[in-house]
Amino acid sequence: MQTFLLGVISSFLLSATPPNELYFNNGAEPESMDPHRSSTQDVSQHMISLFEGLLTKDVTYSKVVPGIASEYKATKGGKLLTFKLRPNLKWSNGDALTAEHIRNSFIRAMDPTTACPYPEYFTDYIAGAKEYIAGKTAEERKGLESKIGIRIVNPSTIEMTLINGSPLFLELMTSKSFMPVHPSMMSIDAEGWTNPKKYISNGPFKLADWKVNDRITAEKNENYWDAKNVKLNRLVAFPVNDQQVVYNMFNSGQIDWTGNNTIAPALVPGLRAKKEFSYVTSHGTYFYLYNLKQPPLNQVEVRKALSLVINRAEITDKILKDGKLPTYRIVPPTVKNFTSLYSDLKPMDKRIDEAKALLAKAGYPDGKGFPKTILKYNTSESHKSIAQAVKSMWKRALNIDVELENTEWKVYTKQLDNHQFQVARQGWVTDIPDPTEFLSIFRTGVPNNYGEYSNAEFDKIFNQALTESNAKKRMELFAKAEKIVLDDAGAIPLYHYVYYGLVNPKVENLTTNPAGLYLFKFVAKK
Repeated sequence: MQTFLLGVISSFLLSATPPNELYFNNGAEPESMDPHRSSTQDVSQHMISLFEGLLTKDVTYSKVVPGIASEYKATKGGKLLTFKLRPNLKWSNGDALTAEHIRNSFIRAMDPTTACPYPEYFTDYIAGAKEYIAGKTAEERKGLESKIGIRIVNPSTIEMTLINGSPLFLELMTSKSFMPVHPSMMSIDAEGWTNPKKYISNGPFKLADWKVNDRITAEKNENYWDAKNVKLNRLVAFPVNDQQVVYNMFNSGQIDWTGNNTIAPALVPGLRAKKEFSYVTSHGTYFYLYNLKQPPLNQVEVRKALSLVINRAEITDKILKDGKLPTYRIVPPTVKNFTSLYSDLKPMDKRIDEAKALLAKAGYPDGKGFPKTILKYNTSESHKSIAQAVKSMWKRALNIDVELENTEWKVYTKQLDNHQFQVARQGWVTDIPDPTEFLSIFRTGVPNNYGEYSNAEFDKIFNQALTESNAKKRMELFAKAEKIVLDDAGAIPLYHYVYYGLVNPKVENLTTNPAGLYLFKFVAKK
């Protein structure tokens, strides 16, 4: 059956979808369509189509370029950024988009009541942001607004004063946390966030329809500043996580692109030679999180034992078979100039002996008395296969019998937010290849620190790295910070992601990239 399906791709023309319309699978129903309140990759793909910040990315999604700002410059050692707005900017409903809207949007993202998952994007870099976010009441924060380093110089100019001149901040400004929000949608409960007719954005596309668990449709935004160069008239995104269904949808011409990694990994070896297939190593790491507040996972010996006996290569080479890179580190190899201090482990038999000794030291010799433990994952055949393999490894090596539990994506993300798990799978993928993006989730108290890991020495070294201007020393500090997490067994890194998918040859400028995000404003389809 598999051989037949592979043959189908090259034997018929993928022409079921209309020209200048892109139909694709986005892999999940979005947790939120609010750019300031979401953290997942699937939402990011929607946001970069519907919104645009002062800065954006080029067609390869690797270089920072002007967005709704026509130009920008850095002065005073990079601590003062000046942005010139493009003339006559408009929202998708035709309203004028002003400098005041942009500043207010940044403040909205900083406001703790918005619950932006990336407050450190502001507090680590923008003068006055940390003090503002620390304000205990709305009245107190209102009084601190004027001290935030974001100033409207004139109707076409915005200045930002930074704590330090890190070039990374320009990369962060391309993220959804810095996207503008229409005045009518400033409230997190605004009707526009759930009603497409009230949803107002400023990007190359505008929301046309949203059928939950079915599809999200966006149309070309004629009020976008560069609308004349946007080729696609419509985007249709499906939230399908059944890998066989996605594959069949592509073969039958229902979609032009399968999305990232939403077809079965077992198919990859047979697809590599196909012209429709694309593949690249990504900026991402797949790992298991521990909830460090949950016994027995609050014991470092238990965490180390569980990590030691997992054979990563067996998972990547025998189960997934799609080129993923087995790993014991957090920061992926796509991050240039970063050298991990992780040292290779002993052979597996020695690792098992060490793990058994650690487990006995924790009070569970040969697994006896080990408390009920549940390993959670969101619904996916791949996640299920990995979890089953890990369960088997723990049972075989340590005589521990954990339970597996799968949950639908939107429920799963809420469980992570609320720390309602013992061990849970997490993927951390970023469009910014920098150690901060992977290590910041282990900082004490940050929203994305779902396992509530906390180590004062890690926090100290991480914060030193943030303000280090010497590039070599900066990377050395981040390497030390990563080693602390690994020595603590703060998580279980399993592999580094690759991105792969199938793309209709009629689609132009949709080439798989390490960031895993695509600016559809550059895409065309015959």
